[in-house]
Amino acid sequence: MGIGEIITLVCSIVGTSSIISGLILRRIDKLEGLLERRESDRVNENIARGDLIHASGKLAEANTLAIRAITSEEACLSELIEYRSAADKLEHFMREKSAEYLHAS
Repeated sequence: MGIGEIITLVCSIVGTSSIISGLILRRIDKLEGLLERRESDRVNENIARGDLIHASGKLAEANTLAIRAITSEEACLSELIEYRSAADKLEHFMREKSAEYLHAS
């Protein structure tokens, strides 16, 4: 086996490993893109659910206030307090998380 054949053999081995590495890296990039899209879809789904829950809560609050206006100030008072407490907790949590994400970037 001559020097030329050895060089050709080494180059073919290096070339083959480069091709395989390139294919693997492309596959990894494709999977990362898929995972990023899934994460983005989950975020959008959670935002939509949050908006729906928020709107439902506001509707319930408006109904409670209307019931209290035509009945008595004591009607649904504990439910109204519980709703406002839960809404405040959620808002506080969302502000904390937003601040964490903004400072982590």
